[in-house]
Amino acid sequence: MGVLLNSDDQIVLDSKGRLPLEYSKSVENNTDAFTLLKVWQAQLDKRKDGKVLLTNCDLNGDVHDLVFNLIQKAATTFDRDIVTSNNDAYRPYIAELKKQKISLFNLQNISPNNIKNILKKSLSFDELSHDVAWVLHRLARTNNKGLSEDDINDQVRNMLLSMKYQVKDQTREGQSASGKGAGELDLIIEEDGYLFSIIEAMKLNSVKSEYINDHYKKLLTNYNPLQITKTMLVTYYTGSRFDDWWDGYTKHISNIDINIFNFEGEAAITGTEKKETPYPSLRKLVQHFEINDRHHACVQYAIKI
Repeated sequence: MGVLLNSDDQIVLDSKGRLPLEYSKSVENNTDAFTLLKVWQAQLDKRKDGKVLLTNCDLNGDVHDLVFNLIQKAATTFDRDIVTSNNDAYRPYIAELKKQKISLFNLQNISPNNIKNILKKSLSFDELSHDVAWVLHRLARTNNKGLSEDDINDQVRNMLLSMKYQVKDQTREGQSASGKGAGELDLIIEEDGYLFSIIEAMKLNSVKSEYINDHYKKLLTNYNPLQITKTMLVTYYTGSRFDDWWDGYTKHISNIDINIFNFEGEAAITGTEKKETPYPSLRKLVQHFEINDRHHACVQYAIKI
C-alpha cells in the first residue's frame, strides 16, 4: 500500500465506505495493522488529485463480490487489477475477469520492489490511447490536404503497426447501420487474436449531429457485438474554426441521448469529461457509460488537419 500511495495508480473504494469498514474489522485484533490502516486512510483523505476513485456499488453480498463489482464499475480508462491474499475466493468471477481484462494478483507474489512491473500489462488501453494521440499529432504536422478518410486511416494504421500493435483495418465485422449486412470497421486492435479495442474515424468540417450519431452508434453497438468496453472515436477536422467546432462537438456529445445506441439491457451515460493533451491541435474527451453494471469508456479525439 505504501508503494501504491506514491505511484500513479488509482485506488478504487466504494462511496459508502464498506470496503474500509470490512478491512478494519479484519484487523481489529492486530494493533499494528489497524494503526497502518489509519495512516493510509489519513493520507488518502488528503489527496484531491483523483488518487481515490470512489465508485457507487451494490452493498449486497460478501466482500469479494463487493471488490469485483467495484473494479468493473470504476470509471477509469486505466488497467484494472485486484490484489488479494485469497485467489480462490474470486473463482466464480474468473470468466468475467478474463473477458473484461481485469488482472488478479496474489499478495504473496507482490513486493515493493516488483509491484510496478507486475501490475503493468502487456497491452494497456491507456497506453494505446496515448500512442494514438501521438500518432494523430504527427498527422497534424504533415500535409494531408485532399486525402480521403481511408487514406488518413492508412497512415494511422501504419504508424501503429510500426509500434507494437496488432492492427487490422476495414474488416467486415459486426452489423451495418441498416442491419442488412456486415459493417466496415475503420481500425481494430487485437491482442493474441482477440478483439482488444475498436477505433472509428470521421472526417468533419462542422458539427453534423446525425452523421456523428451514426458513427458513434456503429462504434458502440453495430461494430461491437462482443461489447468491448474500451473504444475510440476520432475526428479529422478540416474546417477553419477548430476551437468553436470543438465547443459545439463537446456540447453535442455531452447531451447525446443514450437511446440512440439501442443497448441491450440497462444502460446510462455516467459522465463526460474533457482531458488535456500535450498538443495544441489535438482535443480529447472521455465519455463513460454503465451498461449492465459494467463500466464502458469511449475516448474521443479530434485533430485539426
